[in-house]
Amino acid sequence: MRAEKGDRFALLLSASLLVLCLVVILWGAFVRFSRSGDGCGESWPLCHGEILPEQVGIATWIEYTHRVTSGIFGIGIGVLLIYVLFFSRMKLQLRNFAIAAFLFTISEALIGAGLVLRGMVAENDTVERIFWLAGHLLNTLLLLYFLVGVVLQSKYDKRKLSFIPSRQFAIPLVAFILLAIAGSLASLSNTLHPSSDLGAGLAADLSLESPLIVRLRVLHPICGVLFFGLVIYWWKLLTLRFPGMTERLLWLVGVEVLVGATTLLMLSPLTAKLLHLFLADIIWLQLAGSAIVLSERDRLERFAGTLGTDPVGAGLSRG
Repeated sequence: MRAEKGDRFALLLSASLLVLCLVVILWGAFVRFSRSGDGCGESWPLCHGEILPEQVGIATWIEYTHRVTSGIFGIGIGVLLIYVLFFSRMKLQLRNFAIAAFLFTISEALIGAGLVLRGMVAENDTVERIFWLAGHLLNTLLLLYFLVGVVLQSKYDKRKLSFIPSRQFAIPLVAFILLAIAGSLASLSNTLHPSSDLGAGLAADLSLESPLIVRLRVLHPICGVLFFGLVIYWWKLLTLRFPGMTERLLWLVGVEVLVGATTLLMLSPLTAKLLHLFLADIIWLQLAGSAIVLSERDRLERFAGTLGTDPVGAGLSRG
């Protein structure tokens, strides 16, 4: 059976952009944790109305660095789209994934601009910021999903991978998105309204006098426990069909639960929050990649079943 050659340039570029995207996400979180979101004032995309800000301050450079790296990522996504549309021999689904990644990059920039221009940064803890934060996170996760699709489709030139996951793989994705939104709100709440100890934090969570964003943070550990249960159930359901994938996911989620619990007990120090976020991103990449690849395998297995053929013999390896 002929080995799949894929598109090496598209694979290397998209994989590099995926790594850069993770860096941008983590630095963006650092911007929020350090309350530097207003470091460039209310101007966008310029910083204090200048291409290179003359005002020297920690908050300014933290925010400015985030904007520069985001801009580099955006340019890279544009180059990737142009290459896929006009130079790559692989079209079809690779083009769809690349267009989707580009569109969500544009919307990511617009949401970022809206956060700055509407003052949804720094000490702002209004209800409006909650919706902006949820929308921003949802857009980021979808951007990562389609960028993972570009990476995988660039690697497998003989398959048309699933652009939209099948239901059994979409459920964990939706569950993770809800968990991630709850986690983002909890993280922002801990940054704006830190607690002196666990008892004081729990009392604030349950107090009707606390800001809404504080009262909502209790949702994150609850959603985390439910998601862990879902992963265990999913693992039991799919372990016989895709043992490698489910085992990796189970270990990742288990480590993430331990890191999350440690972060909570340590009252959310900066390094612990960044590690918690990084592991969450890795879990999302695992979920996204699994959903894209295994949805296609699941579809072909069902098709092979209707024909009475062996899907493994047809080249559908498991793992």
